[in-house]
Amino acid sequence: MSYPMFPLIQKELRSAAWVVGLGLFAYVWLLAEMSGYSQIIGRWNQSHQRLALGVIWFGFVTAGFAGLLGLVMASDDSLRGTWQFVLFRPISRRRYIVTKLLTGAVLVVLTPLVPVTLFLEWEYGSGRLGVPWDVTAWQIPAEAIGWSVPIFLSGFLSSIRVASWWWSRLWPLVTTCVLGMWFWLACLEESFPDALTPSPIQFWGLCVLVSAALVVLIFDEMERREFS
Repeated sequence: MSYPMFPLIQKELRSAAWVVGLGLFAYVWLLAEMSGYSQIIGRWNQSHQRLALGVIWFGFVTAGFAGLLGLVMASDDSLRGTWQFVLFRPISRRRYIVTKLLTGAVLVVLTPLVPVTLFLEWEYGSGRLGVPWDVTAWQIPAEAIGWSVPIFLSGFLSSIRVASWWWSRLWPLVTTCVLGMWFWLACLEESFPDALTPSPIQFWGLCVLVSAALVVLIFDEMERREFS
């Protein structure tokens, strides 16, 4: 008998709701800064200044949101003591983890994608940015959102790993954040060495490979852990 997935998805959405709300607030605030409607960080009066600072902050917000969501979605069952209850239902352990990971990945992508799409449509459509539309305007936010999936998975893995010290548990999350910083510098810094700058194909290929490796490690960790 197959256990219905919809109740599990609802459970994950409820547990992640406050993180998604926090993320949406951060994105809306950041995009308001870039639009010139808010003046919390500073006065970004010129369009190029608003774009440059906004892109830098967008990377930090995206990484922080994805990492926090991964940590919360994995630790919620541990904190509430529901691992034992869920894993002894008529559902395989792997299927339950797949549901959690897919739900989290969709949230990680959609949460920034919706406000960013509205922002680009509004700014370019109204001519507020003062620059013509170029499809490459999507490159930086797309790469940031794309790399947020490995960061989410590494946060999830860090939360379920068994280790004596939190610092040793967090090495997957720290590693993906460091890699993300490398990509971000390579994308934004003109003086960054060309030999160390990945092409779009290399970036997305590495994104897929790292995500696949993290999923394998998550499944392995869950199969070896005892929750009784």
